[in-house]
Amino acid sequence: MVANPILPHSLSVLLSTIGVTIVGPKNIPERCMNGLFLVQRNAVQDALKFLQHNNPLYSDIIISEDCIATR
Repeated sequence: MVANPILPHSLSVLLSTIGVTIVGPKNIPERCMNGLFLVQRNAVQDALKFLQHNNPLYSDIIISEDCIATR
């Protein structure tokens, strides 16, 4: 996964590698979680462009418009 220069990774890769643990009171109603983990596509794209231009470790990445647009 690290060797792949195309970012962001596909949804299938992200879904299989990202885990979230919520620490808090027990029995939190699902309605309280609505929208908690929404990601703005333009924010991801802007962050990747920033890293590409300002961080030498990201200088060789390829930003995938297709992966950003995927739901």
